[in-house]
Formats: sequence, C-alpha cells, structure tokens
Amino acid sequence: MKICRNCNKEYPDNLNFCTECGGALEEAQKEAQSVKEPEIQPEKEPEVKVEHEKASVPPPVPPVPGNGAAFQSGNAAQPIKKKGKVWKTLVIVVVAVAIVAGLVYSHFKNSTTYIRTNPSEILFTKVGGEYSVSIDYDGYMWDVTYEPSWCTVYKHDKSFTIYCDVNRSGSDREDFVTIKSGKLITQVYVGQYGHATYLELSDNYVKVDSDGGSVDIEMNTDGDDFEFLGPDYCSVSNQTSSGFTLSFDANYDSGRSGQITVQDGNTSASLSFYQSGICSACAGRGQVSCGWCGGTGQMTNYNIYGGYYMSDCSVCGGTGRVDCSLCGGTGER
Repeated sequence: MKICRNCNKEYPDNLNFCTECGGALEEAQKEAQSVKEPEIQPEKEPEVKVEHEKASVPPPVPPVPGNGAAFQSGNAAQPIKKKGKVWKTLVIVVVAVAIVAGLVYSHFKNSTTYIRTNPSEILFTKVGGEYSVSIDYDGYMWDVTYEPSWCTVYKHDKSFTIYCDVNRSGSDREDFVTIKSGKLITQVYVGQYGHATYLELSDNYVKVDSDGGSVDIEMNTDGDDFEFLGPDYCSVSNQTSSGFTLSFDANYDSGRSGQITVQDGNTSASLSFYQSGICSACAGRGQVSCGWCGGTGQMTNYNIYGGYYMSDCSVCGGTGRVDCSLCGGTGER
C-alpha cells in the first residue's frame, strides 16, 4: 500500500504518482493489528517485491496537469506502441511493393533478345521529307535514345516516322537514329544530299516573237535552290520547285538566239531559244518597194494602134509594194 502525503489518499503498490495532485507516493506504515501485540517493524521482503515491481515498470511519465491518466505507468503507453507498429508495417509493405514493382519493370525492360528495323538505311533528297520505319523485337518496350538535330522522330506502336528538314547547308550530311530495347541497341543510318540529284525541263527549245513574251517551263527535280543563267534580256519569275516563267524583252534588232541554264549545286539543265528580230531589208514592215514598177504601181505600155498607155503593175497589183524576199513578208529575222 502507498499513500500521498499531500492528499492523504491511499493507492495500490503498482502506482508511483498521485492521480489528484501528481505528487510522488510513499509506502504507508502498517498500524498495529491489536493493543496487545507490540509494534512490528515493516518486513524487508515487501520492499524487495516493490523494488522488483518498479524494475518492471517503464520510467515514470512527467506529470501533465489536468490529465491524471498520463501519470499511470505501463498501461498508458500501450496505445502509442500499437500505433508505431502499424506505421512500421505500412512502411515495410510499401518498400516491398516498390521492390517487386522494380523487379517487374526491370524484367520487362531487359527481356529483349533481338531488335531489328526495316529499313536500316534511309537516304533523303535535298528537300527532305518523311519515312516510316518498322520495328521487329521480342521485348515489351523500346525508345529512341538519339536523333540528328536536322531530323524529328515520332514514335508509334511498332514503328516510327523520321521527318527530315530541307538541307540548305550546301553539303551532304549523314548520321544515325538510335533505338534501344532492354540492353540491345540498333541504329538506322540517315543520309541527306546537299544538292539536287536530278533536274529535268519540260522544253529543250523555245521560239519567241520579236515583240517578246513569256513561256512557262515545267521542272522535274528534287532540288529547291536554283540559279538561272542567261542573257540580260531574259528574266525568270514565278519560280517554284515545279517550274518557272521565262520572259523575253522586245527585239528591235535582228533575230537572236541563246541558252538558259538552270542549276542546283552540281546538277543542271539547259534549254535553247530563238527570238525573232526586225528584218533589216524591210525595217520590220514585211514589204519593200516593187522593183518591177519602181514602187509606182503603174506600168507604161505601148500599142501600135493607140500608142502609149498606163496600166497597173502586174507584179505588185498596182500597190507598188511587194513582200520582202529576205524575211518572207514577216518583217522579222
């Protein structure tokens, strides 16, 4: 039996603090059972028992005013221990799940035994474009780990598409697209020309009147950066990769001919032309003075019965003009 000296309240031996004031409990002195018997000193055995019980009791909890239950030893700490065990269990479960998930992911990621692409080489023209590549593999996942700066790769289920930009560098270029599945790696060679590989014109020869004019020329090519070479009285407009318009100034001189050359890098194509000019004999009028009548259109005739008389020239029909024999009456040469 224990007693609180402040409250004079008794408590069992397993308590160490007063539930009312929080003071430390002391062992109560046993009173004499009868008048006849002399006082008996407390036996040491109970003290040993109490000390043994104290050793099994957790360290005393500091008193908290207003909460008497916190002063009790042993029973008050049990809910906290149970809560800690729950958290430990949750942590163990989470770690176990993470480990299992990591092992499963590693298996899926590294289970590939072969990987192939079709095609394994792609060669783009100067203007670029797109190309689809299929993938054959026995794994669960794959990824594009590298692509050239001038290409863009878009993934699909079991294929990918390579988009190539226009090559304006002036030189050929080459690189690789790298594909990885598990521990295996494969590469697709990607090359691109820096110039046109073919260039064809729809016409090899054109003829233009002296008044000038325009001619539409079609092109078949894989280039896109063209240079046009020709005389200064010719000009090019409406230029695209599929054709252009060739224009000529009027020609007030004799006929002229030449050549127009279209080139892209080392590839080129040419066409010849002829432009009519003004005939020097008739000054572009197409007619000259009739040499038979001298340009008068009249001829002097003689009749033995009536003498001389005038009539229309039979060559020019009385006009005094005939077609120029040099240009055939066109006025152009």
